[in-house]
Amino acid sequence: AALKLTPNELALLERARENDETLDTLTLKGVSDPELRMNDIVFLLEAMKANTCVRELELGWNEFGVDVLKVLLEGLRANTTITILEIQRNSLGDEGAAVLADWLRTNTSVTEIDLYGNAIGPKGARALAEALEVNETLRNINFQTNEIGDEGLVALAHMLKINTSVAWLGVLSNGISDDAIEAIAEALQYNSTLSELHLDHNRISGVGGQLLLEALQTNSFLSVLDLTGNAIDSDLHASIQAVLADPVRLACRDGADTKPACEIPVERRE
Repeated sequence: AALKLTPNELALLERARENDETLDTLTLKGVSDPELRMNDIVFLLEAMKANTCVRELELGWNEFGVDVLKVLLEGLRANTTITILEIQRNSLGDEGAAVLADWLRTNTSVTEIDLYGNAIGPKGARALAEALEVNETLRNINFQTNEIGDEGLVALAHMLKINTSVAWLGVLSNGISDDAIEAIAEALQYNSTLSELHLDHNRISGVGGQLLLEALQTNSFLSVLDLTGNAIDSDLHASIQAVLADPVRLACRDGADTKPACEIPVERRE
């Protein structure tokens, strides 16, 4: 079968086949022909069969679609060493998100997934959120530049009430408005795992910003809340950052203390 692998990629795969202990990342990027990339993925999976050293697969920007994703995930089903899966810009859509969600229900090794720019909508976000309600391994998931919207964020908020592993969630540039922020603000009252929440470049106004500010009063675990590029004035943004940096709150987070003494009073802004 024809391959589109570069000499460098071929060399990396040969090292993977030989289980080279110094090789921890495999990168195949930038091929837009799905048929050729399918052959490459099959070749990669063959090379990976006996490998126990590679920790990261960088497979972004290939536009390989759902069929290749199915082959990839099935080939990785028995793998227990891959912890980072980068599959940005691969035209996965909601169907691909559902395939990934089904795989995540039983995967116990991958801790980080980057889904940047895959045209995932609310349906796909909901499928992944439901999978993460049972997955106890994934820590970082990036939805940047997708189309999950308010409905997708509400599904992720429900997941955050249950999930105890996700520490980094990126939903920047997803058309999210104040309508969904109430659900996230409520989830933050229950969640004690999420450390970073990236909501930048959405359609959140001061109303949503105020809800998030008030949610921080009872959540001492979130350390980064990025709201850059939203319609939130500088004073409210500064108030949010001040609460995140409050010494009492930091001490409570370090001590995993959620007692009332750790609640940080915030002023409600009309």
